[in-house]
Amino acid sequence: DGIAGDIPEVAYLLGAFWRTEDPYAAVAYLKRADGGGYRDLKLWETLAAKAEERWQLDGALAYHETRCRYEPRSAGAAHRRVLVKLARQAKKLRRPADAERRLRRAIVLFPAEAALWAELSDVLTWLERRAEARDAMARAVRLDPAHPGYRGTLGHLIRAL
Repeated sequence: DGIAGDIPEVAYLLGAFWRTEDPYAAVAYLKRADGGGYRDLKLWETLAAKAEERWQLDGALAYHETRCRYEPRSAGAAHRRVLVKLARQAKKLRRPADAERRLRRAIVLFPAEAALWAELSDVLTWLERRAEARDAMARAVRLDPAHPGYRGTLGHLIRAL
């Protein structure tokens, strides 16, 4: 462990080895590898998953964003899930602007996700930006025309304007 664990590549291998046996030791090694400049998509994926498991969502998002900086096409379901959790957490804390920011980031990564557009519409309605809310819900309807709730909400938003 000593000197060998200070080499980023070795720290990564030790973290990968300990991943199933001792997740806490694995995270410590993986953080050392990251801090030492080791660059690997799997490293950030693992660190993001471990942070999310501990409900450290900002940390998980930081690892996902780092991963996307090196490989923009690497955004996946876990990245989306963390952004949505952060948006919902912001809504619970009555911080709609933060929720909007998280949802807009998710939409940049996953523009074809109707549920993201619908959730953004909800937040924009809360912020009293009804025209934008209507446009977001219209996008959700275009992406998922079979969803019954989206059509009804769009109708309400159109009548409200």
